[in-house]
Amino acid sequence: MIEDPQGVKSSFSEKMRLIRFRRKKENLRFWQEFKLVPRWLIWMVVVLFLIAQIIGQMVLHHQLANHQEVFGAELDSDPGAAGAALFALSPVCL
Repeated sequence: MIEDPQGVKSSFSEKMRLIRFRRKKENLRFWQEFKLVPRWLIWMVVVLFLIAQIIGQMVLHHQLANHQEVFGAELDSDPGAAGAALFALSPVCL
């Protein structure tokens, strides 16, 4: 038996039924949950993301200007596609 914080013993199925009931009654939205994150943290993440994008683009264009291979032969001939690939891959790498 599992004991509730109130001291009531209940079976596992009763506990799951209570969890499902609470989940149906709660009306949580993404933005309500997002408001729990401090604003300074949101801005710091945005600024760090932009800094990473700028540094990545600068390195990419420097390597392309020196005719060094960055992503492969397919993207080396098209700097715009290489920049888009870097932009798409950077959130995954961070």
